[in-house]
Amino acid sequence: MIAREIGDRRGEANSLGNLGNAYYSLGQFQRAIDFHEQHRAIAREIGDRKGEANALGNLGNDYDSLGQYQRAIEYHEQSLAIDREIGDRQGEAASLGNLGNAYDSLGQYQRAIDFHEQSLAIQREIGDRNGEASSLIGLGNAYRSLGQYQRAIDFHEQSLAIAREIGDRQGEAASLGNLGNAYLSLGQFQRAIDFYEQSLVMVREIGDRQGEANALGNLGNVYNSLGKVQRAIDFYQQALALAQAVQSRETERINLGNLGRTFQKQEQTEAAIAFYKQSVNVTESIRQEIRGLDRTLQQSYTDSVANTYRRLANLLLTEGRLLEAQEVLDLLTLQEIREYNRGTRATVNTQGQVEYTKLEAQIIQEHGSLIEFDRKVLECEQPENNCADKARLVQQRDALNQEFLQTIKKAQLDSQARQRNDESTENPTLLARKAAEIVRQQPGTILIQTFVQREKETDNKKGKLWLLWVAGNTAGKIDREIDSLDFANTVRDFRDALSRPDGDPAKIRQLGRKLYDWLIKPLESELQQNQIQHLIFRLDRELRYIPIAALHDGNQFLIERYTVANILTIATTNTTDRRSTTPEGDRILALGKTENYGDFGPLPHVKDEIAAIVRNPAQGNSGLYPGDGYLDRQFTLDALQQNLYGRRLLHIATHGKFSPAGITESYLLLGDNGRLAMSDIHSLTHLDGLHLAVLSACQTGLSGDPAGDLDRSDGREINSLTHAFTAEGGAKAILASLWNVNDRSTSLLMREFYRRLAADPKLTKAEALRQSQIAFLKGELTRSGDVDNPAHPFYWSPFVLTGNSW
Repeated sequence: MIAREIGDRRGEANSLGNLGNAYYSLGQFQRAIDFHEQHRAIAREIGDRKGEANALGNLGNDYDSLGQYQRAIEYHEQSLAIDREIGDRQGEAASLGNLGNAYDSLGQYQRAIDFHEQSLAIQREIGDRNGEASSLIGLGNAYRSLGQYQRAIDFHEQSLAIAREIGDRQGEAASLGNLGNAYLSLGQFQRAIDFYEQSLVMVREIGDRQGEANALGNLGNVYNSLGKVQRAIDFYQQALALAQAVQSRETERINLGNLGRTFQKQEQTEAAIAFYKQSVNVTESIRQEIRGLDRTLQQSYTDSVANTYRRLANLLLTEGRLLEAQEVLDLLTLQEIREYNRGTRATVNTQGQVEYTKLEAQIIQEHGSLIEFDRKVLECEQPENNCADKARLVQQRDALNQEFLQTIKKAQLDSQARQRNDESTENPTLLARKAAEIVRQQPGTILIQTFVQREKETDNKKGKLWLLWVAGNTAGKIDREIDSLDFANTVRDFRDALSRPDGDPAKIRQLGRKLYDWLIKPLESELQQNQIQHLIFRLDRELRYIPIAALHDGNQFLIERYTVANILTIATTNTTDRRSTTPEGDRILALGKTENYGDFGPLPHVKDEIAAIVRNPAQGNSGLYPGDGYLDRQFTLDALQQNLYGRRLLHIATHGKFSPAGITESYLLLGDNGRLAMSDIHSLTHLDGLHLAVLSACQTGLSGDPAGDLDRSDGREINSLTHAFTAEGGAKAILASLWNVNDRSTSLLMREFYRRLAADPKLTKAEALRQSQIAFLKGELTRSGDVDNPAHPFYWSPFVLTGNSW
């Protein structure tokens, strides 16, 4: 490099940046990163702020292409800050556009539009036609994702005109491909093919390998829509080979999912499951890179890929592979929690991947060989290679493809024979590995796992409710079609009626009966045959917002017939820990707030509540369990942290708010008016000794209206609260409320709950809660004037026990 020889550091930096850009255009993103890192280092060394900003922006684009969106956003934000500091309007516009692209990748389309509009305004102001075209492309992509296809077409046609005017071949190819996407969404398949084929020719001419992978995948989509399945598969496999060659994990994930969807349409379920699993595992590797992002952004990414998880779970359930389906759903549940809490990544096996069966492993192995051969063909087709073996390689690839298709057919036949002959897919021991540990803890227990599918997630475009159950040595599944909007609205209306003291009792019974018919009635024969007395639920989506105990069979509430408890997942449920044989062995730490603060009203009954629970003569308390109580100004974060050691019970009676809006909006109010944030809960030491954490508060477990957007408000904040206290061997169970609870009624119910626990060491927590709730609804705990209508579920039903319920 001449610049290096003559000591021209600025020239050397620029040359390195240009080399990085060249490798980026070729889809060799890791090599691009190496050169852009060197460019950045020299720019910083010589104080070239503009050069540093350019290098940061290029690094952001590199990492975006690799699916590492957190790093991409960080680099673009640094670049934007420098551009604004030095007054570089063109650089500022480019950084804004790059941020728009990154947020688009995360599914934050409105935020992407905001950035692209800012970028477009600057580009037009300074007369940067190339930048203007890029901003128009970004806007078109975002509006297409929002379903506004005609607006998308308008933007892409404008960008295409500019690209042709200024001779930007890459921009022209991108605009053609994006127009193909828009027309595909409109169902105009031939127009989509025309645009995709024009784009494919152009990206091959200019050597844009990432663009080529995109064009091939898009052609696969349109041929899939036309029912030309084999052509679709061919295009997907070529796109996948290129994606792996340029290390584009996002493109790899998409095309693996597309292959799964295609084989599912052909009823080749073994192959479909194998490819869906591969797509899930690639997704997990991408999520490893976005852990530090804002929770809302992480959730946008989750929403954009969750269909693959749910499609995979649906196929596994349909095939009767209950344990595998449960593990996939556990993976998604734990991932939601960890995203909400900005924690570590969920895993199924020790590598954080879903496992393959032998048949699936064979399919994946042979497909990997085919994709490797595809890469050889693609390399041979590069103009600069002047490859004389192309015809022979194509012939060999076609032969390998035929062998692969035969493998898939044989795998499907083997799978069908296995189901016919040995029924191993329905073997209850497969699902019951961990589930058996749960149901064996107490005779007469059934574990019911729910799985709610929207219309868009099923092949026949009808909503579906799955019930996976384990009782004794038997496991099974029940599915029924539902109108998912009606289902979600019923849950919303039920919760709304329950959570108001003036909620219409007749409406509560009506909605409770409707939900009972969905969730319990299909299992009535199993409940009777197995003499079930104890129900344990793993709830999906909006069902997490309601207390199952308040369902109604037409004659009585569910709690009047059964104990009811929840779990997060089978794998994370502790089944071994028990209370001590006497209250003396279960030392308690109780903390409470009685004073009002801001919008939070006073809780005058908390003092008596703690006095009735804690026995500490030095503090003047003669309650049930030995320990310590701290009220108001004594209830600080330090008091909580420093007194947890050696406690078996933790009781916190204060206002709390756990919101779907995010972790920053979720907290418990301390007695000194500080906040016990979710991150503080996660960092508490000595939670591992706790058998039970009770949140006797006015708004723990839920904030916000799930009716606003049920696909977004799916109860993950409820699961996250439980996870905060129970993760990594923490508290074995948590008792918390789902809505604002009357202070007096809460105090009465909590005192009765602890009284029953202390009086009978053999009584389970679920049974103690059940007995306390029944006593309350029968009016046995209230005096005249305490509560107007104690039978109303508003008062007794909001407390939900999750985890170890024994």
